[in-house]
Amino acid sequence: MNKSTKYLIWGLVILVVVLLILAVVYADEIRAWFGAQTTTLVVIVVGFVVGWCMGRFGGRRRAADKEHVGNGTVH
Repeated sequence: MNKSTKYLIWGLVILVVVLLILAVVYADEIRAWFGAQTTTLVVIVVGFVVGWCMGRFGGRRRAADKEHVGNGTVH
């Protein structure tokens, strides 16, 4: 492990600790904000999941499969 990797790991550890401390200190405010933003957050998450599913399982699979010939080359 080189020196820059150690600094990166320590930096991430410090960042996580600071974020945890802030989450504990401002827990009530965070909870109130999430309560006020529930509908917006649900719409954003559902939109992201739908977009991801369309990209992952969506079309153009058959057209791409037809381009492959038996020897594995693409024409």
